[in-house]
Amino acid sequence: MWGEEGTIKFDYDSVQKAYTTMHKIYDEAAKVLEKLVQDSKNAEEKMKGQYRGAYSDKSEDIFKELKKSIENINKLSKKVEETSKDFLKQDMILADLYGKSE
Repeated sequence: MWGEEGTIKFDYDSVQKAYTTMHKIYDEAAKVLEKLVQDSKNAEEKMKGQYRGAYSDKSEDIFKELKKSIENINKLSKKVEETSKDFLKQDMILADLYGKSE
């Protein structure tokens, strides 16, 4: 990870693996949340009386928070991918400039 003179060496392969893994996590988490929401609705339909309303309110709040968290994983993976591409562009520009200076 560290280059010469204490500078950080950017490792494209590691970053690509990281955002690919993050995107896989997002996909899987979204599927699990979808199933959890459906299971919760099925359970709610079977409930009776005062518990049903309280359960419904709380479960909606919880699912909204979970969905936000899952969306944040997706946003983060996209940001990491963008950053990787930006670094690659910068490296290409520097390599081009270095090639012209020789």
